[in-house]
Amino acid sequence: MKNHKLILFFFINLISSTSYEQQIYKVGFGSCLHQNKPQEIWNAIEKENIQSFFFLGDNVYGDDETEDLEKLKKAYEIQKTKLPNWLNNIEIMSIWDDHDFGENDAGKDYKLKEKSKEIFFNFWNSYGAEFNVENQTYFSKLVEIKSKKILFLGLDTRYYRTELIGNSGSYIKNDDVKATILGKDQWNWLEDEFSKEVDFIVIGSSIQVLPLDHGWEKWGNFEYERNRLIKLIENSGINCLIISGDRHRAGIYKYEKIYEITSSSLNLSFSKNEEIDKYSIEKTYPEENFGILEFNDTFCNFSIHNNKGELVYERKLYY
Repeated sequence: MKNHKLILFFFINLISSTSYEQQIYKVGFGSCLHQNKPQEIWNAIEKENIQSFFFLGDNVYGDDETEDLEKLKKAYEIQKTKLPNWLNNIEIMSIWDDHDFGENDAGKDYKLKEKSKEIFFNFWNSYGAEFNVENQTYFSKLVEIKSKKILFLGLDTRYYRTELIGNSGSYIKNDDVKATILGKDQWNWLEDEFSKEVDFIVIGSSIQVLPLDHGWEKWGNFEYERNRLIKLIENSGINCLIISGDRHRAGIYKYEKIYEITSSSLNLSFSKNEEIDKYSIEKTYPEENFGILEFNDTFCNFSIHNNKGELVYERKLYY
């Protein structure tokens, strides 16, 4: 039985690896894409000639408490007609957030999460997205660029997350060390992924990790979990970039040597007010936007662009 498991593990990781001989590998990323709103932003993204796109959650808006999840299903059906055909010709990575999970700010107690997960898999499998942990929406993908190994990790911040304390927009910190975002099994998986010999890691989280000063959903609502993730990154000695969504504004944040870049939203901008945070190193950008990661064998360039493709800001991280 042990030999069977080893063979299966090797096969799964094999199909989740991609090797590129060219000098540059480009990944687009973004979040908050409403199926009933215009999606002109794809015109600008197409011009970037990306090899992959990472959907960071709220990929549809289908909040639904009905037993058959008809509203959520319908949201995906509409989205299928809105997404550009060229997405079928590139690699797709995807995680969910609350509005494609099925309920605003929901976590582990959402009663329809199993049905929602089945709908999620059915949709993203049709685009060739790979989920290499059995029956889980979190995943890893290894990309080799020349001699460099880049590991992409997509986290599930919904299915196992302890319920929040407070009200939306004014959530308070949960100090219970047993409170969780990822759950035990996902933490074990994540720690195993960080033990791999790679040159650079990209963590995709639907909600923000570093920011602390706003009252909405964030890793900071679970301080123990946030600190655990930061320590995991720091102790690994591997350069790591966090990409996130959710906030309906773009931003770049830095804690010690860890950078986080948020891209939100693709077509659903909200408040134009500035959102200030102690870890922010740029003014947040509240208009429609998308992100680009550009890798070569020396560094990762990460940037935010508006819906016309114009540069908003960028940074660079060396391996």
